[in-house]
Amino acid sequence: MKLAQLQRQMLADVMRPLAPGHTIAKATTAAYIKPNHRLTAPERLEIYNRQYWFRLADSLRDDFPGLLRVLGERAFRKLAVAYLNECPSRSFTLSDLGRSLPGWLARQVPCSTLAVEMAWLEWAHVETYDAADSPPLGPEDLASLTPGLPLRLQPHIRLLRLHYPVDDIRLGNLSVRAAKKRQPADICLATHRVDGGVFYRRLEPGEFALLQKLSADKPLSQALRGFTGSPQDLQRWFAAWAQLGWLCCPIK
Repeated sequence: MKLAQLQRQMLADVMRPLAPGHTIAKATTAAYIKPNHRLTAPERLEIYNRQYWFRLADSLRDDFPGLLRVLGERAFRKLAVAYLNECPSRSFTLSDLGRSLPGWLARQVPCSTLAVEMAWLEWAHVETYDAADSPPLGPEDLASLTPGLPLRLQPHIRLLRLHYPVDDIRLGNLSVRAAKKRQPADICLATHRVDGGVFYRRLEPGEFALLQKLSADKPLSQALRGFTGSPQDLQRWFAAWAQLGWLCCPIK
């Protein structure tokens, strides 16, 4: 067996899903793994196979603790196995492992809106933590803005429209049972980063709509087109965004 062939075979065996019907063939492992006095060749390889999948499952637990809280230990474990079987890791970093989880979860039947929104929030949390920073525009920069100046949001900001207070659940301020008893309501939320930490900020509907337009790199004049709020609202929002360092100039 050539080296490249051996590497591909061992990779396939190590990544073989932990599910019924996915066993490591004795004939295959015998070609490149020797047994010892305690374990057969398949048993030796199975150690690496299980550790690989346990590490992936642990990574999902680390990135989606709120979803674990919503679903419970048993349901989350079943979800993790099903998701990883359908959406195996394709990246060099575990940070990308949960990228498809919110969309995948939304396609499952039955599907809990609360669980899906928690997954979207927690994936936004991961992206906000990992995303880059751009030099922010300060209050003095905003004071001299011209209507045609392009603006953009910091790359780490994610905007979410929700129906359940999943941010409060993840922060431990609200129980899952109490959240389920609440009537769904429109919640506008931003995830953002300050000094390396990820934070959540509730937004007013008009503020959220304006930030969505700015996130599309629209010039200020276009972003304000159709705005029906008050000048006081704009002044208050821009002051808060400047303080948080949310605004920056587009990358040329």
